[in-house]
Amino acid sequence: MNVNFIKSPEKKKIIEQLNEEFGISELNYLLIETGKEKIRGFSGTMSKDEIMELAKMARIEIIGLYMIKKELNNELRLSFDATQILKKQINKNIVKINDE
Repeated sequence: MNVNFIKSPEKKKIIEQLNEEFGISELNYLLIETGKEKIRGFSGTMSKDEIMELAKMARIEIIGLYMIKKELNNELRLSFDATQILKKQINKNIVKINDE
């Protein structure tokens, strides 16, 4: 399985894009890109080396929470779980729905 740890410059770009779109200004997670343009956030105590060793033995998709999908047009789409975890930061592009 292809595992890519997102480095600081790319993480900064991701946060800038999420800030512009949703108002998210920080992601306190180690970001890991796995196949199919999925970005997972990991906040545990394992090192990158330990994660790579685990990836050799098992599917890495068990590490962290699926948070972001990179779309073909360079847009980022938050997963439902990410919207719940980051809901206190999200302050842009909110649609309020009433009973009508």
